[in-house]
Amino acid sequence: MLPRMDREWHLLVGGEAREGRGGTMVIGEPATGERLAEVPQANAEDLDDALSAALAEFETGEWPRTSATARGRVLLRVAALLRHRAEDFAVAEARGAGHPIGDARW
Repeated sequence: MLPRMDREWHLLVGGEAREGRGGTMVIGEPATGERLAEVPQANAEDLDDALSAALAEFETGEWPRTSATARGRVLLRVAALLRHRAEDFAVAEARGAGHPIGDARW
């Protein structure tokens, strides 16, 4: 089953979904010309907002005050989730870039 790519996409800034202020970009499958998705593009202001939110979270959020052991557990869980979805990521990359699926698998 192919991962669903043609859905509504947003930027994630400071934990909140929002529209990009840089317009949108259509992602097409080079092999077929099929429209896969339309995604928001960030502009410089979006980038500044994202960097400010990340810095504020780092300075005042929980992550830097969390023990190395607890952070390690979180990162191991993220890695497990990525491995679980590896085929979906590979298919999306191969379709969007137009190269063989074997090149996208890791």
